[in-house]
Amino acid sequence: MAEKCLPGTRLGTSLSVSYEGQAFGQSSKVRNPIIIPMLRSDQRLVSAKSDEDIVLKHVSEELRRTHTLTDEQKQTLAKVFEKRLPQALALVDARNVTSYRFKPSGRTIWIVKGRKGEYQVVPESMFCTCDDYYFRVMDNKKQLCYHLVAQQIAEALGTFDANVLSDSHYSEVTSKWSARTSSGRS
Repeated sequence: MAEKCLPGTRLGTSLSVSYEGQAFGQSSKVRNPIIIPMLRSDQRLVSAKSDEDIVLKHVSEELRRTHTLTDEQKQTLAKVFEKRLPQALALVDARNVTSYRFKPSGRTIWIVKGRKGEYQVVPESMFCTCDDYYFRVMDNKKQLCYHLVAQQIAEALGTFDANVLSDSHYSEVTSKWSARTSSGRS
């Protein structure tokens, strides 16, 4: 029989439940429990607003102001992203990040050309169509793929190719990813 766990927790994680306005252990008829994960010292809870996301957003804000990636910022990012940082910076340096802005709707699509192909990146939700995202990020082994890191850095530095197209071209540009997701992973 398969065990179930709450979203954002892993098997082997204990949970304590408290109710708003109640001390632990008191019974209550309140329906809004606050679930607090109790982790062993060797466990780490991966959340939506994770360390990687927070560090990347902070550095990106600095890059938007200065338009320069300093050695200190590279060191900060390297501690968090390890081998994914050089991969992301290589994509930025090669200008493999492209935005497509559609008019008059104002929709924007980001495409990152990686080692094995082109991937659609959705920075608002920190999503990517790559297999690394599908197999590692969604399984909580990583928090972000290097394509997302590259897109965030390239956008913040302004080092990406920008295309402006009419809305009539939207389905033409997105069809590659629509076909991929509707027919399964390719």
